Amino acid sequence: MVRLHLPQVTSQKGSIAVLMIILLIAGIAVGTLLVEQRTNFLPHAKEPKPNPSAATRIWKPDFFPVGVWLLLNDINSNNFPGIAQEFKDNGIDLIHLVWFNKNELPLLDIADKVGINVEIDELYLDGSWWKIKDPSLITLERARSLIYPVVDLYKTHPSVKSYFVVDEPEIQSNYLPQLTKKITFATQAFQERDPARPAYVNNLSPYSVREYSTNTASDILSADIYSYDYTKQSCTGRDNSRASFINSIKAFNNARPQTKPFWVILQAFSNPTSRMPTKSELRTQQWISIGEGVKGIIWFIYNGDSNLTGFSNNPEIKQEIYKLAKRIAPFKQLLLSLEKTSSLSDTSLRFDKEPGYLGYLKDKITGKQYVVLLNPDCRSNSLLKVTIRVRRSTPTLKDLETGQIYSSGDLIPFEAGDGRIFEIN
Repeated sequence: MVRLHLPQVTSQKGSIAVLMIILLIAGIAVGTLLVEQRTNFLPHAKEPKPNPSAATRIWKPDFFPVGVWLLLNDINSNNFPGIAQEFKDNGIDLIHLVWFNKNELPLLDIADKVGINVEIDELYLDGSWWKIKDPSLITLERARSLIYPVVDLYKTHPSVKSYFVVDEPEIQSNYLPQLTKKITFATQAFQERDPARPAYVNNLSPYSVREYSTNTASDILSADIYSYDYTKQSCTGRDNSRASFINSIKAFNNARPQTKPFWVILQAFSNPTSRMPTKSELRTQQWISIGEGVKGIIWFIYNGDSNLTGFSNNPEIKQEIYKLAKRIAPFKQLLLSLEKTSSLSDTSLRFDKEPGYLGYLKDKITGKQYVVLLNPDCRSNSLLKVTIRVRRSTPTLKDLETGQIYSSGDLIPFEAGDGRIFEIN
């Protein structure tokens, strides 16, 4: 409290002056109180409630998707059931529906019936959110008003597994201005309306992971890794395709928050600048990804358009992708619990020739250790001799696919460009 010290006065004029000052101060106090009471009845502008869990939310994956992107330009209710069933029969358990809109809702009913998972492309918002140009309209409340009804349409379908918030924001100049804010609000709206399913951003560059995935609370770190162009025809030599792929995936892995699961979108297409990978290069992509501890593998793309060729009409490539999917199906749940490590505890491996890739993994639940090895030859089948040394024991390598046990010094067969994952016992 502030005390007022008034001068002592003896004249009547002075007494009146003092009285007037007192009345003036009292009037100001009463007036202020009345104004405060009056304004308490006025409606206040609603501030968007921040999602308290958005910044700290950690979505724990309960499935390891092996998926494909499917362009919907020639897909309808007549041919989709056969395609979805073919995917399911061949180890593909997630379909990314490209250019999905509300008119294609019957496809979700079909996916429910077939029992295959789907995720919806960003264009379900028809540009109503992404193409807002007035910064004053880029608010959480507006994001909620546009996204909540969309989620309500889809979340009743058991086949809908995840929400794909935006693709390659680095090149989406038509989504400006304030793209990071748009992504943040959109991601939060999805997470609020359907907390059980992940909402995520797909990145093109590891240098923008912090801006577009970490800072926007994306549930997953997803990345395009396309390393096979017409200048890289070999897996050996300077700046080869395999080295380019390894460098790219490691850059993304190092950039991501370690609490976020890592999904990769792998190359199975050709266009004027990129070539279709060979069968051995498909194997290389999958096994290096597993060695880097990814929690989901998605192949781009099944079908294409005038500037993009997918693998649907390439039987050799299609069958290899299906084969790879089925090879890891029996132990996908285990892959969810494996974390990338830089070395093995109390264990050393020696090789008669340098493997094309070497990745160490550790089960965060049991503590067991695993290693992913890759054939260094992308053109021919090969044998790799591994010498294992472990303190105070005689170790073995157990092939997770076949159950075959290899002792130290045994020769392990590999197809061209192929990899394997082994449990160290």
